[in-house]
This record gives sequence, C-alpha cells and structure tokens, in this order.
Amino acid sequence: MARKTSIKLRITLSFLGIAALSSVLGFIVIGMVVFPNIWQLEEQAIKTALLRTTNGLEKDIESLSNYADDWAYWDDTYRYLIGDTTNYKQSNLNEQTLRIAKLGFMNFLTLDGEIVWGRHFKPNNDTTGYSGAPTSNNKWPKRFITELQKKPMGMSGYFSSNVGEFFFVARPVLTSYKKGPSNGWVIVGRWLDNAFTTNFNRLMQQPVIFKPAQLDNIEKFKQQLNENIVFYIKRLSITEIRSKALINDYKNSPSFTVTINEERSLFIELWKATLTAIFCLILIGIFSTWLAYRRIQKIIIDPLSDLANTIEHFGLENIQLSQPKFSDGDEISLIYHKFRGVSARLFKAQQALEKRTVSLEVEALTDPLTKLYNRRYLDRLMSMVSDNVFTDSSQKKLLLLIDIDHFKKLNDNYGHATGDIVLTQLAKILKSVAREKDHVVRIGGEEFLLIVEDLSIHDSKELAERVKLCIENSKFISDLKEPLAVTASIGFSWFPLCKPSISGEDWKTALKLADYGLYQVKASGRNGWCGYYTESSFTSIQLAMIPEEVEQLVESKTLRQLASRKKGK
Repeated sequence: MARKTSIKLRITLSFLGIAALSSVLGFIVIGMVVFPNIWQLEEQAIKTALLRTTNGLEKDIESLSNYADDWAYWDDTYRYLIGDTTNYKQSNLNEQTLRIAKLGFMNFLTLDGEIVWGRHFKPNNDTTGYSGAPTSNNKWPKRFITELQKKPMGMSGYFSSNVGEFFFVARPVLTSYKKGPSNGWVIVGRWLDNAFTTNFNRLMQQPVIFKPAQLDNIEKFKQQLNENIVFYIKRLSITEIRSKALINDYKNSPSFTVTINEERSLFIELWKATLTAIFCLILIGIFSTWLAYRRIQKIIIDPLSDLANTIEHFGLENIQLSQPKFSDGDEISLIYHKFRGVSARLFKAQQALEKRTVSLEVEALTDPLTKLYNRRYLDRLMSMVSDNVFTDSSQKKLLLLIDIDHFKKLNDNYGHATGDIVLTQLAKILKSVAREKDHVVRIGGEEFLLIVEDLSIHDSKELAERVKLCIENSKFISDLKEPLAVTASIGFSWFPLCKPSISGEDWKTALKLADYGLYQVKASGRNGWCGYYTESSFTSIQLAMIPEEVEQLVESKTLRQLASRKKGK
C-alpha cells in the first residue's frame, strides 16, 4: 500500500515540477520574446500614425498644387503679368479669394522675383490682410527666388520665416494649354498655425503638435521614415510613448517637427493579459495535466497519428491505404470522413476552375468576330517586348498596320453583315500570310496589325507587297451574287525606331508612324503600302517629332520612306 502511495506521490511531484518549470520558462520567454515584440508593435503602430500624419501633410500640399495650377495655367493670369488685361485684378484678386480657399497668402511675381500683386494674413489671423510676401519684410528672400529660377516647372515645400512656418506651392505662369514662355510665378501657401493644426487634427483624428525645429536636438533623429523624413521614438514612461519627425524646408534644411504622444495601452493590456494567462496556466497545469495524460495517448495522439498519415498520403497514385484505427462515430472519425468528401469536391472544383480560367483568358484576349488577338493582347505583348528589346536586339519587331479601303462605303452599300463576312475572310488571309511566331491583331473596326519578327528593309517591302496582293487577288464571298473586290492600304515601321535603341522608347510611337504611312497610302489613292525606317543618327529629340513632323524628318533624310508605286495616275 505504501509503495502505491509513493508512486502516486512521485507522479504528483513530477507534474508539480513540470508546472513550476513551465512557469519559469514562461517568464523567460516573456522577457526574451514577448516584451521585445510588444515594443516592436508599439513602434510600428506609432510609426504608422506618424507616416499617416506626414502623408496627410503631403495631401494638403497636393490640394494646394491643384489650386496653384488653376491660377498659373490660365490665359487671363498670363495676360495679367504682361499688363495685357485691365479688370483681372479687380475681378479676381482680393482677400476674400484667400479666405474661401483657406490660404495664408497668394503672390504673383515676375520672373525676377518682383511682386506684381500679393496679399497675406498673419498666422492665426485672417481678418486683416497685408501686402507683399508672408515674411517679416514682405519680400521673398533672394535665395528663395534663386532656387525658384532653377526649377522652370515650379516647386513646393516648407518655409521657415520670422513670421512663422508655412508650406507653399510655386508654379510658372503659362497659358491654359501650358504653353510658354513663362511670364512669372504664382505662389500660394498656408500657415502651420493653430487654425491649421486644429483642422488637421480633426481630419487625422489624432492629436498632432507642430513646432519649429531646434537645431541642438537634430542628432536625435536617426531613423528613416521615408526618403525625405527622419524621426525618433521615445518611451516617456511605462504608460506613454512619443514619436517625433523632422520636416525639412525647400532648401533641405530642418524646418519644423511633427510630434505625436500616445498612451502605451497595448503594452499595459498585454502585460496584464500575460500575467493573467500565466497564473491561469499554472492552475490548469496543476489540476489537469495528471488527469489528462492517462487518456490522451489512447484517445487523441494515436488516432491523430493515423489520420495524419492518411492525409499525408491521400491522393498519391498506386498507394493502398488502410482504414485508420479509431472508433466509428467519434470526432476524429467524423473529421476523417469529412476530409475525404471535401477533398473529392475540392479536386473536382479545382479542375473546373482551371478549365474556366483558361477559357476566360482566351476570351479576354480574342476578338469575338475574327478570332484574332485583340487590343488587350497587343498591349500585353508589346509591354513584354518593351521590357526586353532594349537589351536583346533579336526582340525587334516590324509593325504592319492594315486598313480595308472604302470599308464604310462597303457597309453602307451591302450592310454590316456583309462587312462582318469581309472582316472574317481578311482575318483568315492575314493568318495564312503570318508565320507561326508572328502575331495578327484586330485593333478595331477595319484595322488589323501584323507583328513580325525583325526583317530587313528588302524583306519588309516584299512582305507588305505580298499582303497587299493576297488581299487584292482574293475573292470575298458573301450573300451577294458576285464576289466582292476588296483592297487594303498598309503602313509599317519598326520598333524600336532609334539606332542605337533608346531605353524607354514607346512602341506606340512606332505604331503612330505606321499609321501615318497608312494614311499616306490613303491620300495617294489607296491599295498600296508605305513604310518608314530611321538612320543611325536618329535621336530621342527627333523621335518626339513623330507623327506631327514626319515630312520634315523625311526631307532631312534622318527618316527614310518606303512606298509602293502608284498605279494609274
């Protein structure tokens, strides 16, 4: 009897020892893992709040940019700065304009920085307006004007003056179509004052403090929030944490700081929860471990091992699995049978989904009438070509743009059904001409595009002539008594155009050049072809002249033209 009691005691003491050891290990784990992770979560949370705040400031600058654009890119403003309008100032420029837009100031400057018109309010006071710039002497500093003159498209950022901190947007004054030359500058901005802070905190739903930067504390800002902003995080106490970001002005000099103070609620709650959990686990371990162990092996571990083995080998071919050893009707048996049923249904659903996905992919990239590739496929193909062609010259493409002559007249005379038949038969002709590695695309309407692996100039002319003749000599059968005679005009060019290739060249420029060649054929009588290629001296500047100044490029012989001989006249 004593022997039995001794065994029970040893087992009890063993479980108590395990529980005590688990508690000690739990505290060690908390000290090494949980609390550092809690700090990381706190840091990430307040960093996110800080990032959201700086993004909010950037959005304010973005809205200010849109407002500045409206004034700067306006013909009336353009004429006003050269003295070519009389009532512009009376109609548009007044203090109420600033109040409606919640601006701190608005200035109109000449290119030399002279203020033509300017009004500003003081921080925290929009009742009285003052002339000139929002600085102590009502003039923009020379260094600011110098920096502005270096940036013809304007600039934006933060500015620290003796009056206060503000953010601004400066834009060159151009016409409504953004044509120049610029006549001066429009500068608008808002103060970082109490009114702005109150409104900003309401939008952010987060108390934020804006203060001028203290140069003696700059070294604290060591962490990078984004490309332009540094910050630091400090635990003020066990219940409070602070994050502060340093914002630079337009000169990239420290301007002001953004501060967020938050309660360390996550740390406190997790600490309480951790202590409660440890205490509960100790009690549960003492009272349940010994009772649970005697049955856990037989009831759970062994059956689960059998089930895991069955799941591991499920679906493998040529493997015969025996029924796992557990009692029918219990939870593990139910899980097993449910698993078998769900697996079978998932397998069938996956097969159906894969087939449907393939079908939808084909439909999305195919023209339903001609069964050719569509514009979506063209964009995807040329995007992949653009990614590789500037490093792999074998990816160069010849683009042949084919347009049916007088197709609208054909539709008007014979009906759209006949037009659809012609489009379908033309698609078959183009597919017969194309090689396996070529691509035939219906761009839209009666326009088709044949994308061919790079050919020589001689072979390209032969291909264009062969396509033209195939269409011209084909009999287009329809519901009419006689076959229709159909011709087409063809324009072509290469992508990339420049030699050597210029990284970033847009394939759509080559397509525009092919389209220009096509309409040259249309203008000269149709049923022909016209193509363009470049000389080795072709540059990105000349590339930008396409298609508006193609004739000038041809005359200067930097762009070469190929054309079929016109028949008849």
